[in-house]
Amino acid sequence: MSTVADESGGQIDVGYSAPACALDSLPTPQTNTTRCFPQYVAGDSVTEPEREWFNKYVVESATSTDRTGGAPDQLIGYSYLDGAAWRFDDDGLTKEKHKTWSQWRGYGRVRVQTGGQGTGGMKTQEERYFLRGMDGDRKEPSGGTKSVRVDLAAGEGDPLTDHASAAGFEYKAVTFTGPGGKALERSVNCPWHHQTAERKRS
Repeated sequence: MSTVADESGGQIDVGYSAPACALDSLPTPQTNTTRCFPQYVAGDSVTEPEREWFNKYVVESATSTDRTGGAPDQLIGYSYLDGAAWRFDDDGLTKEKHKTWSQWRGYGRVRVQTGGQGTGGMKTQEERYFLRGMDGDRKEPSGGTKSVRVDLAAGEGDPLTDHASAAGFEYKAVTFTGPGGKALERSVNCPWHHQTAERKRS
């Protein structure tokens, strides 16, 4: 979906990212920080599934247009920083030999700017920080476990364990004086979890 016409005469156009990888330059699955990922597909009772690579697409911009009143376009731009994360498949249904790092865990930092079109059109800037649940992920195809912690800036608290239960949790938000400006306001939230049950897989 790239265009939405609303009931009040407005229109929203969405811009997506370009493909991230080519077949001649694929990343290593267990250390992959790009937007392309491996997945075992096809296969049947006779033929084994084959590993193929796919691109993940994210929204880079959303433009709101006034089609009736002629008001200036309003633009929201998204920049995805510090690399993407993929976790080893743990769906419980896929055979072990057909599992790989194909669970999308997103970005740890996203910059959001709003304003208008053209040079100098952007007027506001925020950065949002997210946990992705990467602690405990498989380290290598043969096994092993990753230990992942997220460091906070001075005065913000102790490092956070990137626990699986906190995937998607927004732990910090920073508002700036404007695009490329100084930090004006920040908030930090620390998650907690308490295990109440466990499922053992054999």
